[in-house]
Amino acid sequence: MSDKCDRCNREVDKVVPVGDAEYSAQVTELVGVPYPQYRYLCPSCTAQLLGITKNDLLGNESGADEMAGLISHIEAQKDLMIAVATGGPRIQHKNAEYREKREVIQAVLAKIGLEDPNPHSDLWAWYGRWSSGDLPTYQSRREYIANLYGPLLAILEKRKLAGPAEPAAVPTGWARVDRGIDAIRGRLETAENEEEFQTVGLLCRETLVSLSQAIYEPSKHTPTNGYRTTSPGFV
Repeated sequence: MSDKCDRCNREVDKVVPVGDAEYSAQVTELVGVPYPQYRYLCPSCTAQLLGITKNDLLGNESGADEMAGLISHIEAQKDLMIAVATGGPRIQHKNAEYREKREVIQAVLAKIGLEDPNPHSDLWAWYGRWSSGDLPTYQSRREYIANLYGPLLAILEKRKLAGPAEPAAVPTGWARVDRGIDAIRGRLETAENEEEFQTVGLLCRETLVSLSQAIYEPSKHTPTNGYRTTSPGFV
């Protein structure tokens, strides 16, 4: 089910209620320009009028709400891609909607340290893929989309059940530490038994050692037991 933005008149999966007079007055005072009393706006229009990014807007959601919203956006994107490739709406009528969804999906995925598996920048690129000859039937196109998003949706469902979304994976700048963190995240996503979780624990230990080696300065970090070491990362 879609809603319509009162500002740009596009049909979108989610609108933001911003129409009450009190809120409009607060925003007008904040940004210094009259704020239209629209009732429901899409995320893009809301972010534009507030002078913030979509990431800022999406960051106001709770982890659980954000994860559920992300899954909903991906499912809607799947449905849209299948629809245009199986005799549904014309690309020129849905391309802007597709790109809007893609931007939101990528923004939220980046916040939680994941990448969008969809390589198609717009519906014309998707058209080029399905018309290339190796996706000749409607069924083959449906299967392609299911396989494209299947692994990502499995990870998101697992995180949704496990609890709040993780913070963004921001690089530390120390290559060994960053590699260790990436390895921990990857193993933690797939770990299912005791031995695999023990491997995660070992990776955590090794990453902490790498961190201590990165920050260790002999002139500042004197061991509390009275001994000194010439080896960086003494712990």
